[in-house]
This record gives sequence, C-alpha cells and structure tokens, in this order.
Amino acid sequence: MVTDRHRVSRPLTSAVADAVAGGASWIRVREPDLELLAYVTLCQLLIDAVSDDRVTWTVRPDAYLFLRSAWPTLRVGVHLTGTHMIWDAPDHRVLVGHSLHAADVAAASTRDDLHRRLVDYALFAPIYSTTSKPNVAPAGTHALARAVQRANCPVFALGGVTPATIAACVAAGAFGVAVSSGILAADAPREASDAYLQALRHAHSP
Repeated sequence: MVTDRHRVSRPLTSAVADAVAGGASWIRVREPDLELLAYVTLCQLLIDAVSDDRVTWTVRPDAYLFLRSAWPTLRVGVHLTGTHMIWDAPDHRVLVGHSLHAADVAAASTRDDLHRRLVDYALFAPIYSTTSKPNVAPAGTHALARAVQRANCPVFALGGVTPATIAACVAAGAFGVAVSSGILAADAPREASDAYLQALRHAHSP
C-alpha cells in the first residue's frame, strides 16, 4: 500500500492502521511534498499507530537511517524515485525498490538499460486512470507486460487498480499490486484491504 495523506478524509494514521488490520503488510510512505523532518515525523506516527512487527515499510532514502536508528528491528527498506535515484547501501542487506513508468520502459533498449542498479522490486504506474495523477495517461496492461519482460525483479502494478482489475494485472505478469486511494480513501479501509487481498489470492490461485 502507498500512502497519500491528501486522499484521506480522516487522519492517515487511523486509515493505515485499519488497512493493516485488514491484512495490508507492506506500506510505502510516499508523501513527496514533505520536508525531511516532517516526513520522518509522519513515518514515526504511522509506525507507532500500526505497532505491528510483521509490517514492512519502504521509505525515502534520506529517512532510512533515522528510522533504522529509532527502530533497529523494524522491517524497513528504501524506495527510489526520480528525485532519489541513488542509494549507497549500508553493510547490512536492505530491501530496495524503485518507481518505473512507461516512458522508462520505452526508452530502454535492453534489460540492462532498464535496471542498471540492483533493486529488489519495481512499482510500475499508472496502469489505469488515477486521481493521484490526473494528467498522466494510463499505461495499460500491455505496457505492464513489457515492463515485466524487461525487468530483472518482481514488478508490482500501481495506479487505479481495483479488486476487479487485479486478475488482468496478474495475467500481464505483475507479481502483485500496490494501492493507495482504493484502500485509504475507502469508507472502511479494513474491509477494502481484505477485498484486495482476496482478489489477489484468487488471481494467483491455480
């Protein structure tokens, strides 16, 4: 799940806690408009609100060491975007992912061009129309399939994904899906989270 506090009508901490209660187990704290101190503070509030050691958090690289120091045993990784594309990993293993778009795939002539650095996963977006990026044309599942073919890591589909479209994303090769407003802006994030997980399990079932 990807956070976006601007799409939530109630405190983000409450919505995220409900989503985790519904089964969400991986939270990417996005919030690109926050300065570092405000971003770290929000991460701390979310982690305290969830209070579940099973949850994995992925955060901006400039916030990683702050959170690792505060919670040494926290499941925390790094997510790279266009503004944070370099990560000098510490000695211990860190989960690292990055954002991927249709233009990135179109510009890449080879598999190596697409992923010059080692990453563990990619978020490919937007698959469908989404309110978070109203001026960006949806890439569609055909572009998703091309991204999966060229990537050297699991690819998650993001952007306008609903429980009804999860099967199409998985059929295109997505390892899983990432969701923002579909859960956080729902009247009942806990039930919405469960609905996405049920649909994902069904899509992966024989």
